[in-house]
Amino acid sequence: MGGLLQLFIRYGGILLFFLLEGICFYLIVQFNQKQHQIYLSTSNYFVGKALDRYNNTISYFSLYKQMEALHAENALLRDSLDNTYYMSSMRKDTFPGDSLIQAYRHIPANVISKSMFGGNSNSITLDRGGMHGVKPGQGVVVKDGVVGIVVDTTRHFSRVMTIYHRACRISASIPKINQHGSLVYKGDSLTVMSLDAIPTHADVKTGYIVETSGFSHKFPKGIKIGAVTLAQKGSDNNYNIRVKLATDITSVQQVYIIDRLMGDEWEQLEQRENEQ
Repeated sequence: MGGLLQLFIRYGGILLFFLLEGICFYLIVQFNQKQHQIYLSTSNYFVGKALDRYNNTISYFSLYKQMEALHAENALLRDSLDNTYYMSSMRKDTFPGDSLIQAYRHIPANVISKSMFGGNSNSITLDRGGMHGVKPGQGVVVKDGVVGIVVDTTRHFSRVMTIYHRACRISASIPKINQHGSLVYKGDSLTVMSLDAIPTHADVKTGYIVETSGFSHKFPKGIKIGAVTLAQKGSDNNYNIRVKLATDITSVQQVYIIDRLMGDEWEQLEQRENEQ
């Protein structure tokens, strides 16, 4: 009690000053029309600003949720594309409803960190992991482009080797001429890749579309990668081809991880062949 009294004695003058100031302010505003209008106008302005900031904050988080929902909806739409299904019926004139088997599904994910400096440090980290069905060896794509391949996972996260990594090879094709090769990064611009192993007897022209070949179970057939910008005949009976990527992979924030629903069966068959 004594301490409280000492505190009041020390700061009582200041407290009394602010109390009287408050009373004076109230009386001025309450009994003077002009000052009352100024007070209402000013208070409404600041309250409006505060509510506007609050609504903007709420709208931002609401927009984020809407984007997440749209991302998931796009994954479902990608699951319905023709290149994600396997045709179990052999005859074209026999097409029962159950002859289409889904071979791939898309897992939406967000990029939470990235390292795109070339060489062996080229990777991104995603906010989806083992509990979401992510496994090493799965392909990662965006709307118009291939991002890379999952190389490691934890329960909640995964690491992706991007297409710029030295060890990354993507089976790609030029459907216009029915030729396929390996898409690799050779240290050029981050928007340009090389397509190797295309023979010189093929008639390659600039502008031809390059897409995934489907020969690897990591990616379905027909995912657009880019377009040919340069095709020169080399000394090894193959073209030197440059491909301009359709999407700037370095700026992607949302991706789709491709879950191979029939991947285990494919891998078992390849393993048997290697054991022979």
